[in-house]
Amino acid sequence: MVDHCAYIVYVDQFRVLIMRLKAAQNKIILFVNMITCLALRADIPVAIGMAFTGPIQSLTPSMANAAELAIKQANESGLFRGGERIVAQKVDTTCHDADKAVSHMRQAFQTKPFQFMIGPNCSGVVRALLKSVLKPYQILAISPSVTLPIWSVSAEGLLFRTVPSEDRIAELMIDKLKQSGHNKISVVTMNNGYGKAWAQALDHHASLQGLIVSQSYGYEDDGDQAVQNTLQALSKDHAEVLVIVGSVDRNGVNILSELLKKGQYQTIVLSDGMIDDALYKKVTPALLDQSQVWAWVPVMAGNHDAMTRFSKIFNQANAPYVAESYDASALLILGMAKATSLTPHHVAQALFELTQGEGEAIYPGEMAKGLAAINAGKPIHYRGVTDVSFKSSKSGDIKGRYQLVEAKSSGFVKS
Repeated sequence: MVDHCAYIVYVDQFRVLIMRLKAAQNKIILFVNMITCLALRADIPVAIGMAFTGPIQSLTPSMANAAELAIKQANESGLFRGGERIVAQKVDTTCHDADKAVSHMRQAFQTKPFQFMIGPNCSGVVRALLKSVLKPYQILAISPSVTLPIWSVSAEGLLFRTVPSEDRIAELMIDKLKQSGHNKISVVTMNNGYGKAWAQALDHHASLQGLIVSQSYGYEDDGDQAVQNTLQALSKDHAEVLVIVGSVDRNGVNILSELLKKGQYQTIVLSDGMIDDALYKKVTPALLDQSQVWAWVPVMAGNHDAMTRFSKIFNQANAPYVAESYDASALLILGMAKATSLTPHHVAQALFELTQGEGEAIYPGEMAKGLAAINAGKPIHYRGVTDVSFKSSKSGDIKGRYQLVEAKSSGFVKS
């Protein structure tokens, strides 16, 4: 005879067992889903490829810190691409040693592949990196400091910068000289890739304006003999104007000092790299009033309020190229967040759109605000510190602003 009561107890126990199994199954599914999500939210590596060795190694630590600040702000917000994190890896791209820069970048890529880079810093390595690293490995780079006059038209949307081109400065130089009635100029530049690019830009714009470049001389950037060789090459020059492309801590300023003593030129035009207070330690200030000595220099496009905001979150805000480094990093992060995929082409298009003036303005320290807007499908206009505006998604160049500065015995006079 069947014990119905016992049967009911067994059925109830079976039901409880089934419910417990289902609950356990749900927990297992939840756990698996969580692990899967975490696995899918892989870290996104970004190289900070800067000249940590070489002539500007004293500048790059603060530049790298500024770039890392934007990354830190994005990571702490938890709003980047559904909670993904950006992991920065520093790579020494040097300043003049192209072979070493390429080697370091290849080693870094092979160790931990990446598709995005903040850098490089110097014109002396950018072409080699574009040809041998960026194109082969399809890496998109944003430089905060390369001012190479002839920006590569074959960058294929892989090379951007947040600093103005000096090709525009060359154009402004020639325009002003033409307006002042000058017809013949001479040019002395550093005897390297940067100097040669400057010479090409000056020659190009001079030919468009009908000016004659009577002499173009490349000098070595170190050693007293190089200065004497340059003076000898210019000794029989009859041009009224000399353009000197150089830096304030190398032979460019030494050549300027000797020419001021000779009084050979009515007008001497300097590249922006020579406009620094250190110039007054290398020349006799009174001699500056006996010739016209001037230069066009880039002007940061951002406003005072933006720099004030940046100064509150970064204690080295006024250091060279630091603002541009923060903006390069912030733009890259927002571009990756906005892009439909993490391919260089889609991120490049997003970078261009972020700087075109449509949507809510995003300033320094507002990474979370910008990411939240992107996640909500709202357009933003990244103003940042310097108010960058890219010309296109292909060239990666920006629309720069410039100011005329004259060197007088009393100091630099802006007009």
